[in-house]
Amino acid sequence: MRGGVTPVGIIFLEKEMIYRLMPYVIGLFLCVACYALGRAHCEVKIVKQKGEEIIKEVEVIKYVEKEKERIWSKPNASRDELISLFMQDKL
Repeated sequence: MRGGVTPVGIIFLEKEMIYRLMPYVIGLFLCVACYALGRAHCEVKIVKQKGEEIIKEVEVIKYVEKEKERIWSKPNASRDELISLFMQDKL
C-alpha cells in the first residue's frame, strides 16, 4: 500500500467520522421528533375545538327553533310585529 493508508486505517477514519457526526444526527432527529409531536398535539386540539363549536351551533339552532315556534304560535301576531322581531334577529 502506498502512502501509508491501510484498509484498517480507512475503517478507523470512517468510525471517527461517524462518531463526529453522531451528535448532529441525534440533534436533528430530536428536533424533527419534537416538531412532529407538537404538530400532532395541535391537530388534536383543533379537532376538539371544532367538535365543541359544532355542539354549540346545534344548541343555538335548537334554541332559535324553539323561539320561532313560541313567537309564531301567538294567536294575534301581526305582520308588523313579526317584521320588527325579524329585524331584531329574534326570528
